[in-house]
Parts: sequence; C-alpha cells; structure tokens
Amino acid sequence: MAEASRSALELSQAAEKATLAHRVQSNLLRVGLGPGLVIGATQELLKGFGNLQPKIKVTIHEASAPEHFDSIIRGAIDVCITESDMAFPGCASEALWRESPCVAFPAQHRLARNETVSWEQLADETFLLSGQGAFSEEIREMLCSRLPRSCDRLIVHDIGFESVLRLVAINYGLAFVCSSMARYVMDGVVFRPIAGESDGVRLRAIWARRNKSVSLLRFLSAARTFSRSCIT
Repeated sequence: MAEASRSALELSQAAEKATLAHRVQSNLLRVGLGPGLVIGATQELLKGFGNLQPKIKVTIHEASAPEHFDSIIRGAIDVCITESDMAFPGCASEALWRESPCVAFPAQHRLARNETVSWEQLADETFLLSGQGAFSEEIREMLCSRLPRSCDRLIVHDIGFESVLRLVAINYGLAFVCSSMARYVMDGVVFRPIAGESDGVRLRAIWARRNKSVSLLRFLSAARTFSRSCIT
C-alpha cells in the first residue's frame, strides 16, 4: 500500500512538472480581473500587450480576489490584477498603478457642470453600488468613512458596472468609479473627480512564484512599463 501511494505521488509530481514545463513555453496567458475591470487603464494595458505580443493568446477570467487566488494555486490562471492587498501564500505580488475615485452623475444633475466635486456637496445624495464590480468593498468603506450618514443611502444592486451606469443615466442615484473607468463613454452620464482624493486605490498583480511562463514574464514586464507611464 505504501509503495502504491509513493508511486501515485511520484506520478502526480511528474505530471505537475510536465504541465509547468509546457506552460513555460506556452503562448497562452490567462489573466484574472475583478468584475468591471476590463475597461479603463486595464483595457489599455491589455491592448498594448496584444500589440507588443500578437502571438500570445490572452484569455480573461472575471472573479473576486479569493477566487483568483484559488485559480492561481490550481494553475487555472497565470496572473490576476486586483485591488486586494491581501498576502497569498505561494504567490508573488507587485504594485501597479493607482486609481483615484470619481463620481458618475446623470448628465442633468446640478453638480454635473462642475469640474470637480467635494464630499460636502455629495452629503445628501443616493449612491448605487455594483455587487459584482471591482472596488465594491473599497467604495463602501470610503463612503462610510467620508460620509457616515450616507451609508443608509447606499443601494447595492446585483448587476455589473455598465448596468449601474445605466441606472445613473435615468437618475436612480450616483455611482463611484475609478479614474481610468471615467474615460468610459455612456449617453446621459458624466464623470467628475473628487477634490483631494488623488491617492485612491493601488492595483496589484499577483501570480504563483513557481510559474515561470514566458508569456507571464512578458506580461509582467509590460505591466511595469505601463504603470510607470501612469505616474504623472
């Protein structure tokens, strides 16, 4: 029995090594993103990487940070870009660019004509939040710390980022988005930065230390270069 177990373990380890060796040479890159992150700066990074490395096939997988961690450990994805600052065993991480908060207004809103808005001006507003989107917890914490009374007027919808913006357009409330997402164009919605909130949230790349995929290494290099270009 012990001999059989040892043989099974050796076969499993050999299969894993063969799989990892194949991935090192693979032209496939599997990228995990938080829901709603396939726009803005992340979209620009993916576009630039595709132009630089046209032979590498990129597949995108949307999920939460813990789900991505599980996928990384299982070898189901190569890297994830996330707002989470959690430390995951067996993984390496690297800080990328920052995203500062902006507010999405209905085009006819009284504050939409302003170039920037203050927290005081937002004190009596209703806010919409995507339960599926990236930065959901960060947005909730930010709102409740800056405007404690507004926590009662935060409405969470089990819909994606684009659908929340469509509710904003028909005057259901306001929504927070990160600065690069504010480049998104939607009829009836305008985006305004919040004065004094330039630091924002840092995005990070997380990957398994044992993953030596050439495609991954090239992507990380492109992400570093892109992040430096985001610093103004």
